[in-house]
Amino acid sequence: MNCFKCVGDGRTLTIEEIAAQSFVFFIAGFETSSTTMTFALYELATHQDLQEKVRNEIKTVLAKHDNQITYDSLSELKYMKQVIDGNIFPFSETLRKYPAVPLITRECVEDYKVPGEDVIIEKGTRVFLPIVGIHYDEEYYKNPEVFDPERFNEENKQHLPHYAHLPFGEGPRICIGKYFSEIL
Repeated sequence: MNCFKCVGDGRTLTIEEIAAQSFVFFIAGFETSSTTMTFALYELATHQDLQEKVRNEIKTVLAKHDNQITYDSLSELKYMKQVIDGNIFPFSETLRKYPAVPLITRECVEDYKVPGEDVIIEKGTRVFLPIVGIHYDEEYYKNPEVFDPERFNEENKQHLPHYAHLPFGEGPRICIGKYFSEIL
C-alpha cells in the first residue's frame, strides 16, 4: 500500500491536494510579495523624505539591538510597517495603493436584503468586491492618489472602518498569504 496515495475523507488532504496547495502557495506568495516590494521601493525612491524616515528608523532600532536583525528589532519598525507591512494588522500604504488582487468574488449563500435599500441579493448570486475602488474611495482615504504611510499610524487606523482596507480579502476565504506574511 502506497501511503502517499490517500483518498480524501473530507477532513484531511490527499497528497495531490497537498501538492496543489503547495504549488499555489509558492507561486502566489512569491509573485505577490515581489510585486508589493517593487511598489514599496518605487514609492520610497520617488519620496526621498519617506525613504529617509524609514532609513533613520532602521538605524535607530538596530542600534538598540547591537545591530542585530531579530524578531524583536523588526517588531519595533513601526513606520516601516506603515509603508509595507502585512503582518498582524495588515495595514500598509503600499498594500492600499497597490493591492495584489484588484477585486475579489464571493457567492451569496443565502438571500440577503441590503440594509436601507430595496434590494435583495439572491442566494447563488456572485458578488464582486472592488478592492481598488474601496482603497481609492475618498470617503475612507483623503487624497487617495497620494502615498501617505501616516494613514496607518496607530491613531489614524483606529478611525478606519473595518472593511475599508482589504489587501487580503476578508472572512473565511481570506487569502492564505496573509498568514504567510505574518510568519515572515
